[in-house]
Amino acid sequence: MNRNDRSPYTDVKKLKDGTVALYFNPPSWARDMGCPIPHTTLGSNRQAAYNHVWDVLYPQFLSWLNEGANDTVQLENVPGTFEWLCLKQFVGHRAFKKLALNTQNAHLRRLRKVCNLEMPDGSRLGTWPLSSFEPEVVDRLYEILIAEHGDPVELEDEFGEIEVRQPGETQTNHIMKVCHRAWYIGWRSKSSIVPEQNPFSKMGLSWNHASKYKATWQELMRFVLAADELGYDDIGTAALVCWEWCQRPTHVFRDFLLKHYRPAKLPNQVYVVHPKNKQKVWMPLFSTSNPSETPRLIFPMLAPRLEAMWLEAQKVGRSEGPFFVRSHLDAKTFTWRSWVTKGDEIGAVNDIIKKIVERAGLPEGVTLDNFRHGGITELGDADLTDSQVRAMTRHTSDAELPTYIAPTQKQLRMAQEQRLVARETNENLITERLPIPLIPPKS
Repeated sequence: MNRNDRSPYTDVKKLKDGTVALYFNPPSWARDMGCPIPHTTLGSNRQAAYNHVWDVLYPQFLSWLNEGANDTVQLENVPGTFEWLCLKQFVGHRAFKKLALNTQNAHLRRLRKVCNLEMPDGSRLGTWPLSSFEPEVVDRLYEILIAEHGDPVELEDEFGEIEVRQPGETQTNHIMKVCHRAWYIGWRSKSSIVPEQNPFSKMGLSWNHASKYKATWQELMRFVLAADELGYDDIGTAALVCWEWCQRPTHVFRDFLLKHYRPAKLPNQVYVVHPKNKQKVWMPLFSTSNPSETPRLIFPMLAPRLEAMWLEAQKVGRSEGPFFVRSHLDAKTFTWRSWVTKGDEIGAVNDIIKKIVERAGLPEGVTLDNFRHGGITELGDADLTDSQVRAMTRHTSDAELPTYIAPTQKQLRMAQEQRLVARETNENLITERLPIPLIPPKS
């Protein structure tokens, strides 16, 4: 049959504003028999609507009619649907595969949520043709997602002013951003199918980020002391890593490896990675790189604890894998178990952190991420330059730090020494300082 002919079970209706809307409407006898193909909005583009019915909906209808309701066609591989755009074109693109694993998982959760969303007409959004995604449809989608989180709430700030915040606004905005990215990538790879006009652009999204709790150095000390008392000294050391090196908790447990700690060619440094923005830095441990000079630890609390953990790893025959592992072997593989579980989560660590937080008498809900933010805040309080702060945190965006200067060992040493001067506390409270020698690099 000619593809330009009107497709089966397709209704054409003229709306009040004079425009034409098309719908796929299975017959009543099929609905009575339990047909799973819903009444579907096809947009106003007549030929695109006909193509979508011929390519997707009508084959599904025939599949159900001939083989039963459990034999429906999978939509992810059918060109022209929103599900195909998100879960095939975008997820299969190199731009997606280059993202960190936890970012990929977050994007997939958001895209699947949108694709599985049941619309007012009973259809699933993932089945809609891309031609149906006009700006007003996306705006309506935004309203539906926001409504899931309840009505706006009024909050009083420190000056007594009332501020109205919409629950779920940040999560919904992230969904819109991912959809915008998926549409753009889909158009770049399949411009013959994906319309160039991105309906998720120029939405005027507003962001009401709640302020991140920034732990203090004294709170960090209480946490580490409590961790040592409970027998979780490795978790206390991880908290120090988050503070001193501004590393994200997941990266500490997943990406900080034994080989990163004082390797043979650079025995006085530690390799610190920030996978989220693909940044890395060799962090010096001493105030000088010259063995003939009197060295001084510039991380006087963290370095001895790391050295003790490294020596313990050597005793039990661990020379590869994550620096931080659980204290027991995996029952199946007989290897040291990682703290990172499926989905790139560190839930087991968080359960322990709750116990330590309670023992330390810290505010409920404090996490290692709060210590990272506290460490970054300490850098700012120490009156460091932007280049020194950026050398430590490895931020790259000018929206976060305004300068782009490559980090040097001098910047890192000066930044940490200035930070120590500004830090007023008794570091001997928690750990004795082990003798860590400054080792001449191997040629």
